Amino acid sequence: MPPQGNPRAQAGASLDFAASPPVLWATFAEVTKWPRWCKVVESAQWTAGTEWTLGAQLELAMDLPFPVRHWRGTAVITEIQPAASVEWETGYPLEVIVIRSCQFKPSELGALLTLREAYYGNAVWLYRLGRFPGQMSKAFEAALQSLKVYLEVGA
Repeated sequence: MPPQGNPRAQAGASLDFAASPPVLWATFAEVTKWPRWCKVVESAQWTAGTEWTLGAQLELAMDLPFPVRHWRGTAVITEIQPAASVEWETGYPLEVIVIRSCQFKPSELGALLTLREAYYGNAVWLYRLGRFPGQMSKAFEAALQSLKVYLEVGA
């Protein structure tokens, strides 16, 4: 069950794509290809459940900013509307709970993709002290730019 109350910190970024939400979703949904366009993701694979369904488990290996650094863990899908939105929950070090959401909204260009992370837990102050949310926002911006190139060029 997702944490209750307001998050202690947040990170996020948005970018407009010249593709419809279903086309953008189809590219995004190929989790094994995430390392091609998101430099913090080392690997991603489904380990339990049917991919992109409630309760499905996605194992991630990522190289994140301090205080997380090299991290391997499992994300559990908590909400899903394919081609519209997905949300998952995972835990980072120091008992920090993270809720990641991805929104795919129609726009004049095609689709606006918004990535957000909300951080819950008593140790989030250390994440803020290390400027983790700001660094994650920058990582999201870079990932979205790379996804745009990947989608357009098919790298």
